[in-house]
Amino acid sequence: MGAIAMFYVKAGVLGAIVSNSLASFYIGSPQALSGDFDGNGSVEFDVFFQFSDHFGTRIGGSGYDGQFDLDADGEVGFGDFFLFADNFGKTSAGK
Repeated sequence: MGAIAMFYVKAGVLGAIVSNSLASFYIGSPQALSGDFDGNGSVEFDVFFQFSDHFGTRIGGSGYDGQFDLDADGEVGFGDFFLFADNFGKTSAGK
């Protein structure tokens, strides 16, 4: 079976999610603060709306964006939501 790869550029960093029948993994630089999708140094209500737009999507499917797949399992689901919720309201150092 072939692998599926989704690539994106965020804040000048190339990222990718690669998936096949055996595994899914993330390639790229990790975010300073998991859930800081707009790169402003905080996880706030505005980025929750971005996350919710992609909730329930899977790699290879319409609307999937690997940056919202925080646990890199090939889908944006509850595991990602819990990771996002852990950082909700936090800011990264120096921002």
